[in-house]
Amino acid sequence: MNIHNFEHDAVFGQVGTFYLTFKDKFEEYPNLQKTFGKIADNHQLLHDLGIIQGRNNKGLTANKKTLKQLTANEILFNAGAAAGYYFSKKDMDSFNNLNFPAKSFPKKRPEVVLQTADFVIKFLTENIGDLAGTGVTIDSIAKIADARDKFKDVMNIPIITRKLKANVIKEIARVDKETFEIIRKELSNEMLVFMISDPKLYNDYLKVIEITNEGAHSHRAPKVITAPVNVSAVHDLTGEPVEGVSGKFVGIKTTFITDAEGKFTAQVPLGAGLCKLVAVDFNGESFAFTQTLEGYNITIRMVPSGV
Repeated sequence: MNIHNFEHDAVFGQVGTFYLTFKDKFEEYPNLQKTFGKIADNHQLLHDLGIIQGRNNKGLTANKKTLKQLTANEILFNAGAAAGYYFSKKDMDSFNNLNFPAKSFPKKRPEVVLQTADFVIKFLTENIGDLAGTGVTIDSIAKIADARDKFKDVMNIPIITRKLKANVIKEIARVDKETFEIIRKELSNEMLVFMISDPKLYNDYLKVIEITNEGAHSHRAPKVITAPVNVSAVHDLTGEPVEGVSGKFVGIKTTFITDAEGKFTAQVPLGAGLCKLVAVDFNGESFAFTQTLEGYNITIRMVPSGV
């Protein structure tokens, strides 16, 4: 992902996290929900455009070749088994319809392989009753269909030309700008309703917008909003603080260790989180939480090993 993609993913992700954290408070405001929805849709569009921008044509070509060969192999296996049956029955019309050259058939044009797959699937399905014991089954026919569908899907992915890539970059810039305008104008105006009714929520929104505006004018990734998680570890039997408990939050590289009072504080991004705790002579513990700007406090009772 290039710098520009990382920038808007991080910025719009902050707005999305804010919505998910406080979505219950927006239920009475359909316009607000609609605006948040537009931002989420644009965020997904930017993500999809970023995938196209970074697509590797070499890898795509190799994948097409592999799936074409797989489809051809499934056709040859099933059609060959059925052709052998019809040859033994002296049904030469059916034999000729299903007798494909093993070496040259996989080299056929993609559209020929796909058309052949459709024909073979239809023919074998209609005559499955005659093919008992040949190796042709409903499951083996389904494998042709599965390989065909995967090959068809990858054939529909366009090769990324310089012109197309340039157009994708322009579209990313357009959607990026449009989304920032939605945040600044529509969303900020609609959030004014909370300035008096819920000042704290409005203040939290202003903090998000401050970081959003920073990301709009910077080529660096914006700061992530964090709040403290205060953990207190105590002995399950005695209630005494446990020193040396290691805490690891999912998505955060730093490991936190409780002090002599059995406590540590970690700055954790807003949203859903998970922390795992381990300590010598104690069972491992974990807790899930939803981080808000108010922070999160928890006391964990550490159970001694073997108890």
